[in-house]
Amino acid sequence: MSIKLKHILTLGLLSLTLQGCVVNLGNDEHGPGWSSSSSHEAQWQETRNKIADLNVGSSYSDVKNKLGDSSFSEAFTLNNMQYKVLFYRTHFVKGDGHDTKDECTPVIFADGKLLGWGDEILSQVTEEKQS
Repeated sequence: MSIKLKHILTLGLLSLTLQGCVVNLGNDEHGPGWSSSSSHEAQWQETRNKIADLNVGSSYSDVKNKLGDSSFSEAFTLNNMQYKVLFYRTHFVKGDGHDTKDECTPVIFADGKLLGWGDEILSQVTEEKQS
């Protein structure tokens, strides 16, 4: 076999071994597949706007009709009052593909009426619960 043919075969075999797949794992600050123009961000902004328009004292059903299904919910009784907490996804913390409560705004009800929303009111209610 000529030297030229050996070189061509060697280069051909090397080129086959150097081929591979490229997988885009995402390199932005939010994690794989996330972009600042994503529909998720628009949805979270819409949910934040709807929450900001809520009125304390509104009924549970009115709020559910306005906001839709929550990501998480909790319920408990304290001093003969029924509390319900709905957690709505409103912002981004970690790009892991999972909703977590720290990415949600809590919406708190007492006896079927909107008590308030946000971490501060939730802290007040849960501190009372632990007392």
